[in-house]
Amino acid sequence: MIELMECINAVRPRLWRGRGRELLGPVAYIDVDGTLAPTLGRKKAGVDMAYKGVWGCHPLIVSLANTGEVLYLVNRPGNVPSHSGAAEWIDRAVGLVAPHAERVCVRGDTDFSLTAHFDRWSEEGDFIFGYDAQPAIVKRAEVLAPDNTAAPVWADKAYRSKEIEALLEELGYESRIMRKGSAAKRLTRREEQGNRTKARVRARVEHVFGSQANDMGGTLVRSIGAMRARAHIGLRNLAYNMRRFTHLENAAPATA
Repeated sequence: MIELMECINAVRPRLWRGRGRELLGPVAYIDVDGTLAPTLGRKKAGVDMAYKGVWGCHPLIVSLANTGEVLYLVNRPGNVPSHSGAAEWIDRAVGLVAPHAERVCVRGDTDFSLTAHFDRWSEEGDFIFGYDAQPAIVKRAEVLAPDNTAAPVWADKAYRSKEIEALLEELGYESRIMRKGSAAKRLTRREEQGNRTKARVRARVEHVFGSQANDMGGTLVRSIGAMRARAHIGLRNLAYNMRRFTHLENAAPATA
């Protein structure tokens, strides 16, 4: 099956070379999704019980939205999560389309927010993934003042795209998202200086998470239940604050 798809994909660029701008437009959108395919046979190869309690497969579909072409269709057992093995096929699809498009944007729902690959994907193009609305985040969002139209939004270059910039402008927020360059279009000195200025602000938050992830046991919480997890994270935050306080106290200039 994979060999057949690669044979078809080897022919696609011939069409895109001549009509790439017409077919793909300014942005080539690569959509990735998983779908359940129920089956009556429980003993067939590659079949397992899905989270909905039905037997079947959970194929991964990577398609080119601009033309409606399915670039890759990967069969998987019904019990695997939507994002299982998706990174490899996203990389293949980007490598196939990118040489023939002005810009590539990968889209998917919350399951495909694979943060370990964000840096690499941001260098190759843009991406738009969903993010689970945690109750605490929803509560904070709901109490935001509707007249707060000058609040800056700080973020890494991985989150910069025309769509996000347009959304922030529409909502009345000031974008402080770092700019990203490419081999074809390098950043100007002014843009590089702007990135350094933004990075200093972001570092105050990023270093907190980085310190806990790298120096304090990583991000894995080895406990069962929300109450134990809250206690685990709370103790970690307390330890970080104590260490930070000691550092700041020792770094402070001595008073006469």
